[in-house]
Amino acid sequence: MPTTAVARSPRPHRRLEAGPELVTGLILPILALNLADALFTLGWIDAGLASEGNPLMATLIALHPSTFAVTKLGLVGLGLALLHRRRRRRVAQVAAALAFVVYVGILCFHLQAVYTLPVA
Repeated sequence: MPTTAVARSPRPHRRLEAGPELVTGLILPILALNLADALFTLGWIDAGLASEGNPLMATLIALHPSTFAVTKLGLVGLGLALLHRRRRRRVAQVAAALAFVVYVGILCFHLQAVYTLPVA
C-alpha cells in the first residue's frame, strides 16, 4: 500500500504562560535572595564600605542591625504573601518575576563588589 506524504501545517505560535505556579515557585528564591541582600548590606555597612540609601532602612540599621533585617524580611514576606494570594492574576505573576530578576541583579552587584575587593 503506497504511503502519501501529508503536509503538516506549522504549529500556531503559543504565548508562554507561566500561570499561578510561577508565583508559588518564586517565593522561596525571592526570600533567599532578600536574605542574602540583607546580609551583604549589613556586612558592607559594618566594614565601612557602604551606607544604606533608603532612609527608613538606614534608621532601622542605626537602631539595631537585627531590627533592619527583621523589618526587611518581614516586608518582603508580606509582599510575597499578597502576590501568592493573587497568584492567578497576571499582574502578580509579572510582579513576582520582576522581583526575582531585580534580586538576582542585586546579588550580582554584591558578588561583583566582593570580587573587586582589594586583597589584603
